[in-house]
Amino acid sequence: MVQTVVKTEYVGETLKFENSLSESIYEFEVHGLTPERSYEDRDVYFRFSESGWLRGEDAIALGQLLVKHGTNALMANMIQHQHIHHISNVTRWLKEGRIEKVHMKMVDENPVNYGRGFRTYLVIPLWKNGMAPKYQEDFSFETVIYWSPLEEDYKKQLEKWGGNVVVDGYDREKELAEFKSQCEDMKIR
Repeated sequence: MVQTVVKTEYVGETLKFENSLSESIYEFEVHGLTPERSYEDRDVYFRFSESGWLRGEDAIALGQLLVKHGTNALMANMIQHQHIHHISNVTRWLKEGRIEKVHMKMVDENPVNYGRGFRTYLVIPLWKNGMAPKYQEDFSFETVIYWSPLEEDYKKQLEKWGGNVVVDGYDREKELAEFKSQCEDMKIR
Protein backbone atom coordinates (compact mmCIF):
# COMPACT_ATOMS: atom_id res chain seq x y z
CA MET A 1 0.00 0.00 0.00
CA VAL A 2 1.31 3.46 -0.91
CA GLN A 3 1.85 5.74 2.08
CA THR A 4 -0.77 8.51 2.14
CA VAL A 5 -0.39 9.74 5.74
CA VAL A 6 2.76 11.18 7.33
CA LYS A 7 3.69 8.79 10.17
CA THR A 8 6.70 10.57 11.64
CA GLU A 9 6.28 13.39 14.12
CA TYR A 10 7.63 16.69 12.86
CA VAL A 11 9.16 19.34 15.11
CA GLY A 12 11.06 22.46 14.08
CA GLU A 13 14.55 22.98 15.50
CA THR A 14 16.68 25.81 16.79
CA LEU A 15 20.49 25.79 16.71
CA LYS A 16 22.53 28.17 18.86
CA PHE A 17 26.21 28.93 18.30
CA GLU A 18 28.42 31.13 20.43
CA ASN A 19 30.95 33.34 18.69
CA SER A 20 33.93 33.42 21.06
CA LEU A 21 35.43 36.57 19.49
CA SER A 22 32.39 38.83 19.73
CA GLU A 23 30.68 36.92 22.56
CA SER A 24 27.54 36.90 20.40
CA ILE A 25 25.13 34.02 20.20
CA TYR A 26 23.84 33.12 16.75
CA GLU A 27 20.45 31.48 16.67
CA PHE A 28 19.03 29.63 13.68
CA GLU A 29 15.44 28.44 13.66
CA VAL A 30 14.34 26.00 10.97
CA HIS A 31 10.79 24.84 10.30
CA GLY A 32 9.85 22.58 7.43
CA LEU A 33 6.58 21.24 6.26
CA THR A 34 3.61 20.50 8.49
CA PRO A 35 0.70 18.25 7.41
CA GLU A 36 -1.79 21.09 7.16
CA ARG A 37 0.52 23.00 4.76
CA SER A 38 1.84 20.09 2.77
CA TYR A 39 -0.47 20.08 -0.26
CA GLU A 40 1.63 22.37 -2.46
CA ASP A 41 4.24 23.67 -0.06
CA ARG A 42 7.73 22.18 0.03
CA ASP A 43 9.35 25.15 1.73
CA VAL A 44 11.69 25.13 4.68
CA TYR A 45 11.45 28.28 6.78
CA PHE A 46 14.68 29.70 8.15
CA ARG A 47 15.23 32.50 10.70
CA PHE A 48 18.65 33.88 11.56
CA SER A 49 18.96 36.06 14.66
CA GLU A 50 22.06 38.05 13.81
CA SER A 51 24.32 38.71 10.87
CA GLY A 52 27.75 37.14 10.84
CA TRP A 53 29.70 34.18 9.57
CA LEU A 54 29.59 30.55 10.59
CA ARG A 55 32.70 28.43 10.20
CA GLY A 56 33.74 24.83 10.41
CA GLU A 57 31.59 22.50 12.49
CA ASP A 58 28.92 25.15 13.05
CA ALA A 59 28.43 25.66 9.31
CA ILE A 60 28.33 21.88 8.77
CA ALA A 61 25.73 21.45 11.55
CA LEU A 62 23.55 24.16 9.99
CA GLY A 63 23.86 22.55 6.55
CA GLN A 64 22.84 19.16 7.97
CA LEU A 65 19.85 20.75 9.68
CA LEU A 66 18.69 22.37 6.43
CA VAL A 67 19.10 19.09 4.51
CA LYS A 68 17.15 17.21 7.19
CA HIS A 69 14.22 19.64 7.17
CA GLY A 70 14.24 20.00 3.40
CA THR A 71 14.12 16.22 3.00
CA ASN A 72 11.20 16.07 5.44
CA ALA A 73 9.34 18.79 3.53
CA LEU A 74 9.80 16.98 0.21
CA MET A 75 8.75 13.60 1.68
CA ALA A 76 5.60 15.05 3.28
CA ASN A 77 4.70 16.77 0.01
CA MET A 78 5.09 13.53 -1.99
CA ILE A 79 2.96 11.62 0.54
CA GLN A 80 0.28 14.32 0.41
CA HIS A 81 0.19 14.12 -3.40
CA GLN A 82 -0.33 10.34 -3.19
CA HIS A 83 -3.19 11.01 -0.78
CA ILE A 84 -4.78 13.53 -3.17
CA HIS A 85 -4.45 11.02 -6.03
CA HIS A 86 -6.17 8.27 -3.99
CA ILE A 87 -9.00 10.61 -2.93
CA SER A 88 -9.48 11.57 -6.60
CA ASN A 89 -9.70 7.89 -7.59
CA VAL A 90 -12.37 7.17 -4.96
CA THR A 91 -14.34 10.28 -5.99
CA ARG A 92 -14.22 9.22 -9.65
CA TRP A 93 -15.26 5.64 -8.86
CA LEU A 94 -18.15 6.90 -6.73
CA LYS A 95 -19.35 9.08 -9.64
CA GLU A 96 -19.02 6.11 -12.02
CA GLY A 97 -21.17 4.00 -9.66
CA ARG A 98 -18.51 1.33 -9.10
CA ILE A 99 -18.51 1.48 -5.28
CA GLU A 100 -21.32 -0.06 -3.24
CA LYS A 101 -20.09 1.44 0.03
CA VAL A 102 -16.95 2.72 1.67
CA HIS A 103 -15.56 0.92 4.71
CA MET A 104 -13.41 3.00 7.07
CA LYS A 105 -11.46 1.18 9.75
CA MET A 106 -9.73 3.26 12.44
CA VAL A 107 -6.04 2.39 12.57
CA ASP A 108 -4.71 5.20 14.79
CA GLU A 109 -6.61 7.15 17.44
CA ASN A 110 -3.88 9.79 17.85
CA PRO A 111 -2.01 10.40 14.57
CA VAL A 112 1.23 12.36 14.96
CA ASN A 113 1.25 16.00 13.84
CA TYR A 114 -2.51 16.34 14.36
CA GLY A 115 -4.51 17.61 17.31
CA ARG A 116 -7.13 16.03 19.53
CA GLY A 117 -10.06 14.43 17.73
CA PHE A 118 -8.22 13.53 14.54
CA ARG A 119 -7.98 9.84 13.67
CA THR A 120 -6.34 7.81 10.92
CA TYR A 121 -8.65 5.49 8.97
CA LEU A 122 -7.96 2.79 6.44
CA VAL A 123 -10.34 3.51 3.55
CA ILE A 124 -11.52 0.39 1.73
CA PRO A 125 -13.99 0.70 -1.16
CA LEU A 126 -16.39 -2.23 -1.33
CA TRP A 127 -17.02 -2.75 -5.03
CA LYS A 128 -20.26 -3.55 -6.79
CA ASN A 129 -20.10 -7.00 -8.36
CA GLY A 130 -17.65 -6.95 -11.27
CA MET A 131 -16.98 -3.18 -10.99
CA ALA A 132 -13.54 -3.20 -9.34
CA PRO A 133 -10.90 -1.50 -11.49
CA LYS A 134 -8.51 -3.95 -13.10
CA TYR A 135 -5.39 -4.52 -10.99
CA GLN A 136 -6.85 -2.41 -8.17
CA GLU A 137 -9.31 -4.88 -6.66
CA ASP A 138 -7.54 -4.57 -3.29
CA PHE A 139 -7.30 -0.76 -3.40
CA SER A 140 -7.10 0.91 0.03
CA PHE A 141 -5.33 3.86 1.61
CA GLU A 142 -5.08 5.77 4.85
CA THR A 143 -6.56 9.18 5.55
CA VAL A 144 -6.77 11.43 8.59
CA ILE A 145 -10.26 12.68 9.48
CA TYR A 146 -11.79 14.88 12.12
CA TRP A 147 -15.49 14.07 12.11
CA SER A 148 -17.47 17.26 12.60
CA PRO A 149 -19.65 17.41 15.71
CA LEU A 150 -22.11 19.56 13.73
CA GLU A 151 -24.77 17.33 12.19
CA GLU A 152 -25.04 19.14 8.84
CA ASP A 153 -21.26 19.14 8.35
CA TYR A 154 -21.05 15.48 9.40
CA LYS A 155 -23.64 14.55 6.75
CA LYS A 156 -21.61 16.45 4.14
CA GLN A 157 -18.49 14.53 5.20
CA LEU A 158 -20.33 11.23 4.73
CA GLU A 159 -21.70 12.38 1.35
CA LYS A 160 -18.13 13.10 0.22
CA TRP A 161 -17.50 9.36 0.66
CA GLY A 162 -20.67 8.39 -1.21
CA GLY A 163 -23.11 8.53 1.71
CA ASN A 164 -23.05 4.77 2.27
CA VAL A 165 -20.15 4.62 4.74
CA VAL A 166 -19.34 2.03 7.40
CA VAL A 167 -17.02 3.48 10.05
CA ASP A 168 -15.37 1.07 12.50
CA GLY A 169 -13.85 2.45 15.68
CA TYR A 170 -15.74 5.77 15.77
CA ASP A 171 -18.42 6.22 18.43
CA ARG A 172 -20.45 9.18 17.20
CA GLU A 173 -22.63 9.36 20.31
CA LYS A 174 -19.62 9.40 22.65
CA GLU A 175 -17.91 12.11 20.57
CA LEU A 176 -21.06 14.28 20.58
CA ALA A 177 -21.43 13.89 24.36
CA GLU A 178 -17.79 15.00 24.85
CA PHE A 179 -18.27 17.95 22.49
CA LYS A 180 -21.43 19.08 24.29
CA SER A 181 -19.67 18.74 27.64
CA GLN A 182 -16.79 20.89 26.41
CA CYS A 183 -19.25 23.53 25.15
CA GLU A 184 -20.97 23.56 28.55
CA ASP A 185 -17.61 23.94 30.30
CA MET A 186 -16.83 26.94 28.10
CA LYS A 187 -20.16 28.58 28.97
CA ILE A 188 -19.47 28.19 32.71
CA ARG A 189 -16.12 29.98 32.50
